[in-house]
Parts: sequence; structure tokens; C-alpha cells
Amino acid sequence: MSMDEVLKELQGEYIKSLPEKIRHIEKMYKSGKYPEVQDAFHKIKGSGMTYSVPELSAIGATLESICLSYPKEMGWAVQKALYLMQQVYTYRLAGRAYAPEKNEEFQKMLGIIETSAKAA
Repeated sequence: MSMDEVLKELQGEYIKSLPEKIRHIEKMYKSGKYPEVQDAFHKIKGSGMTYSVPELSAIGATLESICLSYPKEMGWAVQKALYLMQQVYTYRLAGRAYAPEKNEEFQKMLGIIETSAKAA
């Protein structure tokens, strides 16, 4: 088995683990374990790059920033991020990449971060 085949297989296993990751984050959020939610998105940010799923890294990085700096925005942002992660899962199972940057809600999340960064 070539290195590319091994990496593709590992990526597939990672994609298949997304529903469990989504459920876990949702459970932590509903339980009020906000630091753990932030940590989970931090891990998604890193693992998305490790497994060549950059759209997950973008979602993870954005939500990590919101969790750390804009806790009042967490409620809707976490729910939308979980939806976006589900979209990544669906698209990747079909052999396609998902573009969260085309999602209006994701743009809203980015806008919160960018607006605050400009004000600082």
C-alpha cells in the first residue's frame, strides 16, 4: 500500500468519526461544559489539517475563537458549526469537499471575529 493510499484510508476513518464528534460536542455544550467545547473545536482545527480536511480546520478555528473571545455568540455559533460539520461529513462521504465559506452563517461567524479584530 502506498503512502497516498494509507493517508486516504486514514482520512476516510477520520471522516467516518465525525458524527460521534458532533454528538460529543453537542452533549458538552448542552451540559454547560464550555471550556471542553472550546477544546473540542481546537482539536478539530488541528485534526482537520492533519487529515487534509481544511474545511473542518476552518470551522474549528472559527469556533475556537468565538468560544474564547465571544462567549455570548456561542449558542447559535456552536449549533451552526455542528450543522457545518455534518455537511462536511455528507460531502466527504460522497467524495467531495465542502466549502463552509459559501455558507451565510459561517460568514456571519467570520464577521464577528473580523469586526472585533478591526476594533482592537
